[in-house]
Amino acid sequence: MLIVFVYLCSVMKTLILIILTFLNIGTPADTNEGEFHLYQINFADSLYKNYQPQHNFVEVKAAMEYFDSIQMSATIYQHQSNEYQRLCDSLSFICAKAHYYYAIGLSEKDDITGACEHHLHALEVMEELMMKNTRRKEKVYETADAGSSDTINPQEYEKIRFIALIYNRLGRLFYNAGYCDLAIIQYKNALRYLGLIEEIDSQSYIFKELGNTYHLYGKADSALYYYNKSLEISSNLANRLDIEKCVAKILFENGEKDSAYILLKNNLDKIENYRAKGAYYWVLGEMYYKDMVYDSAIVYLELSMNSSNSNVNLAASNYLSNIYKLQGDFDSKNYYDSISILHLCKHNNKTVEFARMSYVYNNHIKKKNTLDKTEEKDTYIFFISATLLIIICMILITTIKFHNYRKKINDKENEIETKEKSIKINIKEKSEILR
Repeated sequence: MLIVFVYLCSVMKTLILIILTFLNIGTPADTNEGEFHLYQINFADSLYKNYQPQHNFVEVKAAMEYFDSIQMSATIYQHQSNEYQRLCDSLSFICAKAHYYYAIGLSEKDDITGACEHHLHALEVMEELMMKNTRRKEKVYETADAGSSDTINPQEYEKIRFIALIYNRLGRLFYNAGYCDLAIIQYKNALRYLGLIEEIDSQSYIFKELGNTYHLYGKADSALYYYNKSLEISSNLANRLDIEKCVAKILFENGEKDSAYILLKNNLDKIENYRAKGAYYWVLGEMYYKDMVYDSAIVYLELSMNSSNSNVNLAASNYLSNIYKLQGDFDSKNYYDSISILHLCKHNNKTVEFARMSYVYNNHIKKKNTLDKTEEKDTYIFFISATLLIIICMILITTIKFHNYRKKINDKENEIETKEKSIKINIKEKSEILR
C-alpha cells in the first residue's frame, strides 16, 4: 500500500509540474524536463505559423512520447476534485498538440499515413475532452439560468479553434489524396466548430478549400457557391486573387476562354508573392497547352516548374515533354521525361500512402462507431434499468398502500364488529333487567 501511495503521489506531482510549466509559473529546477518538451511543441508551432519546415522533428516526437506517458500514468489515479480534473484537461490538450505537430512533421517527410493517424489521435483526445467539459458544464449550470451556460471562455475558445484546425489538416490530406467526399466531411466539421467561435478569417479559408474540393470533385456550381461565400466574408487582395485563379479555370472549362485568360493576366501583375505567381503560371501554361498555343505554354509551364508542388511539377514536365516531342526537340523531351520519372516515383509512393491513409481513417470511423454504440448500449441499459427500478418501486408503493388500505378496512370491520357485540350485550342485559 505504501508503494502504491508513493507512486500516486509521484503522478500527481508530475501532473502539477507539467501544468505549472504550461502556465509558466513553475521553478526551473522542478520543471526542467517538462519545460524543455513544452518548448519544443511551442517552437514547432512557431515554425508552422511562419511557413518554415519542422527543424525539431526528433524533439517533437520525444515531447509527444513524454506527455503521452504522463497522461497514461494519470489515468491510473482517478480523482473527482475540480483541481485534478483541470490538470488532466490541460495535460490532454498538451498531448493533442504534441500529436498534431508531430503529424505535421510526418507530412513534411511524406509519411501521409502516419500524419493522418496522429491527426486522428489528436482529434479523439480533443473531442473526448470537449465531451467531458460539456458534461461538467451541464452539471454546473443545471440550476443556473438557461442562457448563461452558452458563454465560451478563453480556454474553451482555444480548444474549439484547435479542433477546427485538426479537421482542416485532415481535409487537406484527403483533398491531396483525391478523396473529395472525405475532404468535404472534414472541412464541414471544421466550419461547424468555427461557427461556435465566429472566427471569420478561418471560415473564409475553409469556404475556399471547400470550393477547391468541389471543383476537383467535378461540381463547378457548388465550387462557385463556396468561392462566393469566401469572398463575402473576406475580400482582401490575396484571397480574391487566389479564388479568381480558380474561377478562371472554371470559366475555361465552361468554354469562356477569353474571360479566363483576361482574368488571369490582369491579376498576374498584382501578385507580389512568387509562390502565388507559380500557381498562376501553372494554370496559364495548362490552358495554353490545351489550346495548342505551344510557344506560350512553354513559357508558363517552365516558369511553373519552380513550384514546390510535386503534382504541378509532374504534370508540367509531362506537358513540356509532349510539346517538345511535337516540335522534334528530343533533347528537351528527354530532359523533361527524366523529371517526370523522378516525380512519378514520388507520386506512386504517395498513392500507396493515400490508400493506407484511407484504411487508417476507416478504422478510426469503426472505432468511433463502436464507442458510440457502446455508449448508446450503456444509455439503453441505464434507461431500461431505471425504468424497471421505477416500475418495481411503483409496485412496492402500490402494494404497501393496498396493504395499509386493507389493514384500515380490517380495523374498521373489527371495530364495527366489536361495537355490534357491545350493543348486543347491552340489549341483552337491558332485556334481562326489564324481564
